[in-house]
Amino acid sequence: MALLGTMSDPEVARKLNRTLNAVHSKRTESKIPAGFNRRWTPDEDKLLGTLCDAEVARRLGWGLLGVRSRRQKLHIPV
Repeated sequence: MALLGTMSDPEVARKLNRTLNAVHSKRTESKIPAGFNRRWTPDEDKLLGTLCDAEVARRLGWGLLGVRSRRQKLHIPV
């Protein structure tokens, strides 16, 4: 339950070895918003560019493409 809404449903499903449908159902049943609607915090933004995108994604629970897009949007070099 603690992971629901903190990352995308496919990421939660992979981590917990559950089906995507099971994760989605449990999250919506519990009225938890989807993880991809989560907003970046200033502390998360500060990590961008300090580590490789994959490591930032791992530490923060964001997807790699989400981290890369955020870093590029803020014009932060690799």
